[in-house]
Parts: sequence; C-alpha cells; structure tokens
Amino acid sequence: MTGYYVLGIAMVVGALVLSAIGLTRENFPPSRGAARAIIAGTLVLVLAGAVVLLATTHVEHPREEAAEKAECELSAEVATDVDLPGITARLPYLRGFA
Repeated sequence: MTGYYVLGIAMVVGALVLSAIGLTRENFPPSRGAARAIIAGTLVLVLAGAVVLLATTHVEHPREEAAEKAECELSAEVATDVDLPGITARLPYLRGFA
C-alpha cells in the first residue's frame, strides 16, 4: 500500500503544480506537444496508481472473508465427533440444550 500512497501524493503535488503554473502563465501549455506530454504523464501516474492498488490488495471484500471464517467456525460447532469403542458417530450440537 505504500506505493499507492506515494503515487497518490505525487498526483496531488503534480495537480497543484500544474494548477499554479496554469493560473500564473497566460500561454500554458506553450505548445500542443507540451500539452500532450502533460496529459501522458498524468495518465501514466493514474494507471500506475491503479496497478499498484490492485497488486497490493489481497482481499477484495474483508466482510466476505469474515463471513467465511464465521461459517467455518459455526460448522465446527454444529457437529461433534463421538468415538465409542468400535463406533464412530456424529451428534448434532443443540444450542439451547448444551
């Protein structure tokens, strides 16, 4: 996530610098080539930010992971193994009667 924050800060600083230059200079950008270079640089920063964010995010929805974990814990509680000599049985767990 650090890379994402670094790129985010770079985008904010770049936007502020471009705004300051654009507000103080009447002929900004000076040429079509310069305008295209600025647009391309901004596009590269935005795409790099998206790639870094997607590469560093491991869990898309933390709530789904928590729900899966709770479901596994619940299924472990629902049935218990009972070993009797020569007999293996699964008994249901009754919540109100334990």
